[in-house]
Amino acid sequence: MKRPITLLIGISVICLGLSLPYLSTLQIQDHVVDVDYPDSAPVGMKITIVVWIRNHAPEKEHWFIIFLVDTDTNQSLGKVSILIQPSKRAAWGFYPVMPDRDFNIQVTVCVGELRDSEVIPLGVIEEQNITIEVGEAVGGWIDGTILDAETAEPLTGATVTAVEIVSGNTFSASSGTEGYYQIELIPGTYNVTAEKTGYYSETKLGIKVSKGSTTTVENIGLEPGAPIEEEEWSWLPLQLAFVCVGALLIVKSRIKKKVTM
Repeated sequence: MKRPITLLIGISVICLGLSLPYLSTLQIQDHVVDVDYPDSAPVGMKITIVVWIRNHAPEKEHWFIIFLVDTDTNQSLGKVSILIQPSKRAAWGFYPVMPDRDFNIQVTVCVGELRDSEVIPLGVIEEQNITIEVGEAVGGWIDGTILDAETAEPLTGATVTAVEIVSGNTFSASSGTEGYYQIELIPGTYNVTAEKTGYYSETKLGIKVSKGSTTTVENIGLEPGAPIEEEEWSWLPLQLAFVCVGALLIVKSRIKKKVTM
């Protein structure tokens, strides 16, 4: 009775290994949403809220719709539709102005479908309520825009790092929609560097920051460099492991059969 069971298990293991890439496509709704925002901000300051979405579907691109609503006034703070490629992460920035009260915002992300040139929401995949408290200005800010130096197109997702030249204190942020970024800093003088995968980094020197004020840095243009290829996941090693285990079980069942005969 044990021989047929061992043979069946071996065949099942082989089939499971060969089907792993196809089984993974069933998890297309396992998307991940993160929201970056400041804990507090002074009244009248432009706030940066960045919504990150990762499309976990390994073989299918998806449309996503992001809604931001001021829950105290029920006023829309923005809506955008973005198309994200398989297994990729993308971000979109919103820049509302801080009101004279705690800012209560609802962030809703839906998966959508393109119909007649319009993206229609199919279902909510994430809903977050965030609060940005009214704060007193203790430092200053820098802001600016990151661009592709050749095309002058804005670059989303570039990392901007500000290093104070005396203390070495380091602050960083990512550029959002239209390449815009904003960083709150301790007053001082900073070197500001922008970098992004596939581009050469660029640094602006001697940017002075004063308490309670915003210093706008001249647009930073990044020169495209050699593209960096991402390492692609391969199912082959895992498939081979399953096939080997299954084959061993089948051989084992055959040997037992011959011995008993």
